Amino acid sequence: MFRSKIRPINLPQYEHAKLAGVLASHWGNADFPRPSIDFAGFVQGVTLHDWNYRLLDNLPILGMSDEERLAIFRKGIAYHFADATTDIVVQLHLRRLLGWWGSAESQPLIDQIDERIAARVMETANTLSDFYRADTITNLCDIIAFHFGFEAEKTGQVAVYVNESEKVDISYRIAPDEPICISPWPFDVPSFSGLLIAYARDGYPETLRPIVLPYFVRPG
Repeated sequence: MFRSKIRPINLPQYEHAKLAGVLASHWGNADFPRPSIDFAGFVQGVTLHDWNYRLLDNLPILGMSDEERLAIFRKGIAYHFADATTDIVVQLHLRRLLGWWGSAESQPLIDQIDERIAARVMETANTLSDFYRADTITNLCDIIAFHFGFEAEKTGQVAVYVNESEKVDISYRIAPDEPICISPWPFDVPSFSGLLIAYARDGYPETLRPIVLPYFVRPG
């Protein structure tokens, strides 16, 4: 879960992942084509990329021990989604995080994921490269939703594939009580908004006091 930097609330990983999924669901316009993989499966995968945390996790995303982080990775690898595209999108996300983590335990888990993905790609009409290109979009959606969960000012950029060989840098800006601004605009509507559910930190997760957390995404 995400601990707000400005007030005593927590945002569960499940809610963070919902925002990532909404971003993915709006992906695609004249300048940014949808990924070549099955789009419904892609959106499901981005939405469920942190399913291994379950609904009301109490693991601070920047405060976990190595043992806790390893257990979360193993839960994610152990879970198999019925839809092959969804499963591959989730596993590629876990693979990317394991590569960033760089622990001694990472490589055996990466090898396990690679074996799993190779088998599941055969169930689709796509290549492994198609899925890796789509993973750059997953990464962007995840990073934007990640920083939003802390309610702190953050700017950055992420490169995403727009065809088989070309990447474009997409910049984002996040600040408390302000729209999420993204440029260039890769989505299929002029802007969009929604609501997440956070919880008061005191007593969480045994005592749940919900707090509605709105978001608004626009070009900028």
